[in-house]
Amino acid sequence: MKRKYIRLVILFAAITVIGVFSFQLFWVSKAYNLQEKQFNERVHVALSNVVREVQLLNQDSSELYEPVKQISSNYYLASTNDTLHPYLLENLLTKELQNRNLNTSLSMYCTIALQTLLYLATMLTWKPKLEIW
Repeated sequence: MKRKYIRLVILFAAITVIGVFSFQLFWVSKAYNLQEKQFNERVHVALSNVVREVQLLNQDSSELYEPVKQISSNYYLASTNDTLHPYLLENLLTKELQNRNLNTSLSMYCTIALQTLLYLATMLTWKPKLEIW
């Protein structure tokens, strides 16, 4: 009789541990998804502000429809109608990313992509689309 109760207690303990683990896994997953969504929104707002700032600097009053597009989870495309100096654009991007507390490796990737893109833009004299991945 005693063995039966011990086995029953062990079974309930195992079910409880599995339940608690599943519950924690569910909420950790939800928290990660929420944090990723907030990060993507902050990047989108930061890039939109940079595009707006570029338009103000170039005195461009045209409205761009969806100037920032998220191609994938870590790839953004920001469109402008104008070109400007690479260091100025890098400065605007860095400042805006720091204002949004996005001081992650994204800043490094932005800088690399920006330098490559702006080098091509100055060599080929075409209007760049800022790509962040």
